[in-house]
Amino acid sequence: YYDCVHIHSDVANKLYIAGKAAKKSKIPQIIFHSHASEVDGRYRRIKRFLHRITRNKLKNVGTKFVACSDVAAKWMYPNINKNEITIINNGIYLDRFKYDSNVRQKTRKKLDIENQFVVGHIGRFSYQKNHEYLIKIFKELTKKEKNAKLLLIGEGPEKEKIKKLVNDLNLQDKVIFYGLSNHVEELLQAMDVFVLPSHFEGLPIVGVEAQAAGLPVIFSNKITKEAKLTKKVAYLSIGPDNIEDWVSKIMQFNAIHREDNSILLKEKKFDIKDTVDQFIELYK
Repeated sequence: YYDCVHIHSDVANKLYIAGKAAKKSKIPQIIFHSHASEVDGRYRRIKRFLHRITRNKLKNVGTKFVACSDVAAKWMYPNINKNEITIINNGIYLDRFKYDSNVRQKTRKKLDIENQFVVGHIGRFSYQKNHEYLIKIFKELTKKEKNAKLLLIGEGPEKEKIKKLVNDLNLQDKVIFYGLSNHVEELLQAMDVFVLPSHFEGLPIVGVEAQAAGLPVIFSNKITKEAKLTKKVAYLSIGPDNIEDWVSKIMQFNAIHREDNSILLKEKKFDIKDTVDQFIELYK
């Protein structure tokens, strides 16, 4: 028998089913871990319904309850006392992401964006990440900043739809669809501003990585304030009337000096070692 089962998910029904199986197998410690604050993909209404009718049952199955942020905790555990929920940061390898001007120069040269103003985004092409809104922001930005480039890292079901939108807006020469990468830390160095206009997040790891790389970051106001780890972070609404606000903030952030934030993030316990230590303590 296992002594402990640690189950990660974005919705309660997945946690519940796996948790019930663990309980039936007489696992003494069943840990539930919440990583989101909404549902993604198709059939969102059905997914949301299943989540909401199941989440109150988690209390009767789990022995410990964990979340990556306050909003992820509220989403998953509405009937569990805050004192019974452990928040564990989504830690990263801070040393790998810290700002490096040499890596920035090499990566920009490789991508042929040396003299460009690069707006960056990392995320799966899905409803959650709100790429359609991002493209609309970028379209308005190009009217004011002729050297603007948009660097998109990721794959996903809505990629072709977003490519069509880019072509329809005649932005194909200004948007780079990079695809997947095993060297995200290098691509972050090449960016000037990082934007994440998501419909929802638990606590976005890419936002932590971007701040570790010394980038100014603009989050949607749907993202937890716990994601703000440096002073160079702004939160904006994602309504149709707020696009100009994003454009103004992007241009304002372009003038900010890059610096190494790794020590600051280490103090806030966003190093992967801190996360591992918290997991070990949890299992004890």
